[in-house]
Amino acid sequence: MRKVLSFEGNYDFFSAKRVENIVILNIKENILLQATDLTAKDSLFEYLELVSESDAIKVVLILGAPQKKGSEEYFRFYRQVMEQKLDPHAINRLYNAVNQFILRLVDFNKMIVHADSGKVISLFMNTSLACDYRIVADNTVFQNPCLELELVPKEYYSQTKISPHSKP
Repeated sequence: MRKVLSFEGNYDFFSAKRVENIVILNIKENILLQATDLTAKDSLFEYLELVSESDAIKVVLILGAPQKKGSEEYFRFYRQVMEQKLDPHAINRLYNAVNQFILRLVDFNKMIVHADSGKVISLFMNTSLACDYRIVADNTVFQNPCLELELVPKEYYSQTKISPHSKP
């Protein structure tokens, strides 16, 4: 595990920069797959710890990936798990990472603002709700792909009735 030492950088999961007393986190594309990578997740949490320890930083601005695919990315992720192209535990890692991220945001000692646009799946709307403020553009559409997968949102793979015959 590498130690994050700078407020500015380009990481697997996100890029970051500092503007005066504000840190801007730009979430990258393919966030679902990235969230299952434990090293990528650790670098985000190390970065948040660095920000938390700095008295110079007052605000964290989290920007959603501009080129996200919305529900289609979610369907592709589930298809890869169902077709055994991904470890079945990837879904557990994804939801654990999201849960840990939400808990960190809730306990964070800085003002947190989430800004997003385009297609936003409900999983990331939940993350946004943990922030102090949320900003969305006029073109923002919140999508719930779980309905089409016949899942309860944030349902664990091992507890679902997904079969290879399900149609995402």
